[in-house]
Amino acid sequence: MRKLTLAATIVVLTSSQMAAAQTGLGPLSILVEELPPEAATCGISQAGITSALRAAMRYNRVEEDRSGSLAATDIYVNVNTLMAGTLCVSSVNLSIRKHGIDSPPGLGPHLVRNVFCDDGTLLTGGNHGPRVSEVIKNVFERCLSSLADRALN
Repeated sequence: MRKLTLAATIVVLTSSQMAAAQTGLGPLSILVEELPPEAATCGISQAGITSALRAAMRYNRVEEDRSGSLAATDIYVNVNTLMAGTLCVSSVNLSIRKHGIDSPPGLGPHLVRNVFCDDGTLLTGGNHGPRVSEVIKNVFERCLSSLADRALN
């Protein structure tokens, strides 16, 4: 008698992972706006923001585009930070932007689509770099869900 072996793989996706798949979103390049000097005092760095985005992208199965192509889709992040004495106040803004190359000659690539997402949360306190990373993850996932809703409707 022969034995039959059956192997099955079960894949469980979170809602944001499903949203990323539904958008048909290709690889994204990362663009982090230059931070003000106060950001370092508050524990925020471009490397930390980039790392948080890469982690969110890996979690949601979104590839990173490192080609530097001007026609790429990118994630643009702007973290505004102010200090009042020793108190840090920051907000996080994130956009997923698609650039096109079909503009009139001599004008170069142009913005075709911009999905703007922000958390609407002001972070306050001393060192809040780790909280900025968590906000970036949450905002990125909401952006993916917004893109998926637009793709389905």
